[in-house]
Amino acid sequence: MDKKTIVVIGATGLQGKGVVNALINEDSFNVRAITRNPEKYSGEAREAVYADLKDLRSLKDAFKNAYGVFVVTNFWEGADEIAQGKNAIEAAKTMGVQHFIWSRERSCIFRH
Repeated sequence: MDKKTIVVIGATGLQGKGVVNALINEDSFNVRAITRNPEKYSGEAREAVYADLKDLRSLKDAFKNAYGVFVVTNFWEGADEIAQGKNAIEAAKTMGVQHFIWSRERSCIFRH
């Protein structure tokens, strides 16, 4: 039986890499890492494909046949996390993704 696919955006960062590794260890899903540089991806995901959170078409392509999506938006590069999240949500809805988790990097920043 084919495993359902979980897409992980941010698979090269700390959160995304942790999600990829946890899913690989669970061995219940096919894991698709999404990165702007798939040729440089060195993680454990079964496949690595290109997508950019600013490019709706690339997200739709990356979400094709996905059961679930985990998204980490990119605060560190000064990106508009809300716009990125909206693009990911729209692509997921269009492509029929059944489960969606959005983690904002900005919410993980601690100030003292």
